[in-house]
Amino acid sequence: MKKDKWLVTKSKKKDTYYISIGISAGYGKGYKKLIGVGSLDELMKYHPDPINALKTECENWDTEWDRNKLKPIIDDFLKKSTNKIKITNYSLEILDKFINKLNIFENMSSTKSKNVIDVFRYMLQKRIIEKSSIFRCFNTQEDTDTDLPVSKTSFYNALDYLFDNKKRILKNINNQLVSENKRKLQVLWYDTTTAYFESFSRVGIRVPGFSKDGKFKEDQVVIGLITDENGIPLHYKLFPGNTTDSKTFIHFMLEMKRIYEIEKAVIVCDKGMSTNANIRFLEAYGIDYIISYRMKAGSKKVKEYVLKQDDYVNYGEEFKYKEQTYFSTWQNGRKNDKVRRRIISYSSSRASKDRKDRENLVNNFYKKAKNGMVSASDLNSIKKYKFFQKVNEDTLYKLNYDKIEEDEQFDGYYIYETSLLNISPSEIISIYQKQWQIEENFRVLKGTLELRPMFVWTYKHIEAYVLLSFLALVVLKYAIHWIGEHYLKDLGLVENITVTKFLDILKAAQKITKEVNGIVVSVEYENSKKLNNDLQYIEKLISKYM
Repeated sequence: MKKDKWLVTKSKKKDTYYISIGISAGYGKGYKKLIGVGSLDELMKYHPDPINALKTECENWDTEWDRNKLKPIIDDFLKKSTNKIKITNYSLEILDKFINKLNIFENMSSTKSKNVIDVFRYMLQKRIIEKSSIFRCFNTQEDTDTDLPVSKTSFYNALDYLFDNKKRILKNINNQLVSENKRKLQVLWYDTTTAYFESFSRVGIRVPGFSKDGKFKEDQVVIGLITDENGIPLHYKLFPGNTTDSKTFIHFMLEMKRIYEIEKAVIVCDKGMSTNANIRFLEAYGIDYIISYRMKAGSKKVKEYVLKQDDYVNYGEEFKYKEQTYFSTWQNGRKNDKVRRRIISYSSSRASKDRKDRENLVNNFYKKAKNGMVSASDLNSIKKYKFFQKVNEDTLYKLNYDKIEEDEQFDGYYIYETSLLNISPSEIISIYQKQWQIEENFRVLKGTLELRPMFVWTYKHIEAYVLLSFLALVVLKYAIHWIGEHYLKDLGLVENITVTKFLDILKAAQKITKEVNGIVVSVEYENSKKLNNDLQYIEKLISKYM
């Protein structure tokens, strides 16, 4: 006689499968004992394969046991499984689409490490979504479902590899953007900033200098940066921390021309670059320029010309301008054959802003003042010194009221020096106004991406760390530009996605993974409530157009 044994059965009611165990009554006669276990969906929350698990386990069960005996045994068996719910950020998957689009890794140099590109890619992705050190980047892989089979040392080795491939990477990105018609090199915007270190060892390019962060005691480097018309950075270069703005200019332009083979361009920059040497360099290489500065920086002769009101052209109620042409000069003051234009503009709204900025500066001085004087150490947090006058050689300053009165005369006046002779003053001003994009890039680089302070020390690692941050900025600005462009293409709408908004969308992109005994049983994407469908629409654009 055949011995009874427990069997596992599966039946379907509507759209749900139910699992039972039973003892057969014989072929075609049904079951003489049948005990319901539960729905398959519910059981899979506890075990990835409950049917086969029960088949194996029930071989050991007595066929005389009833429901009351078996039910707790079944529950205990299934639910003793290791269950894990893991919430991770999947924004790296989205960022990877844009990184791949830029061809960053094309034709990189060969290396013995087979994982270096993967480490580099991960470091770049993490640099965008999280302000973290290289060490933290290594330690938080699990947050983004990353598990690179490498040691912490491999992350620092990736910096060396990044340094060795800098020129190739920058050319790859530029070639791709030009081929996509996302970049035109006819007009470029240049400026500099500083980044400081938590260190006091004067090594290589890490030396003290004038800090644009108000950090006058720390070592720093100077960073030159140039940006295209879409606000996407083209190139950067590091200089020793005591390099003045004007001294960065020629070295930067020569390197940029050499790497990207740029023959003709208009360079837009601020007064800090306007020296005879820099202008002569631009003229010698046939590079056009637009340089702007507040009137307060002009010579006495120019100031007198500006204040003469009878030859201004009114352009609406709030704006007026006038211009003059003159020959450029050599260092000894002798004229050469290059003609320059000087456009003077006045804006009443700008005048209001200049006045308010000065009032804030003076008010900040008064807040720190004792008996009308402020110590030199307290002035470190006040960036502009032009209204302050030394009381003694080292320690105390007071307000210079003559300078304040002189400054008031020129509220709202700006000067534009240019070699462009055939376009209107309004076009010159319009081109210069995109200088805000490079200023925003510095804010994102130093604030959002937290470039400073740096915690790397060797020249190669400093250069590579800045390059990594620069690439993060490029990917961010490219992604935002691409999304805005495709919003317009898909919906006919202009969508102004800011860096902050885009990063908020990425940070809220969560994936919930359920595991049982180390096996993934379900993956859910939880984002719609948090993001009002912004993320889903961006993913739709990527799927449709990329």
